[in-house]
Amino acid sequence: MASHSFPHPPPMIRPATLADLPAIRRLWQESRHLFLVGGLEDVPDLLRRGSAAVGQWPDAADELWGFVACAAAAGDEPSPALQRVALRAALLARRLPSDAAAEALVRQVLTGLAGQGSPLEVMALTDESWLVRLLTASGFAIADYLCFYLRTRRSLPPAPPVALLRPLAQEEIPAL
Repeated sequence: MASHSFPHPPPMIRPATLADLPAIRRLWQESRHLFLVGGLEDVPDLLRRGSAAVGQWPDAADELWGFVACAAAAGDEPSPALQRVALRAALLARRLPSDAAAEALVRQVLTGLAGQGSPLEVMALTDESWLVRLLTASGFAIADYLCFYLRTRRSLPPAPPVALLRPLAQEEIPAL
């Protein structure tokens, strides 16, 4: 992540709303670092259902430097015992106020989730080095690895011989 020191005032971090959608779309088009599970068309639903935050330049209300969103993990039913959420979006502009500001953006989302009362488990399925660094700096630890296998051998096993199927004739029944 590239960060720059900028004079005061400090960048703002606040909960994201549907009103931020045009600025989030611009950030998506211009961002240097982009992680989005699903598509841009899913962002309005994330803003309604999930926990999301934006980083905003204080002197430009419509210019964002970051967006992070989490939502309930797929297939999980709400539970008072454990709240499972997945990182669904992380967008960072080409210029950031600081690495610490990006970490604060992640913590804003986590604080919103933790405020719901249940213990929290957050999943982030990524191998993007910039995002791994950001999450590690924000207090995450790698808990597990997923392996995906790709078949590289192009040859297929031999096909069975061609068989001809036809209706059984009445006189063939005793032979069975």
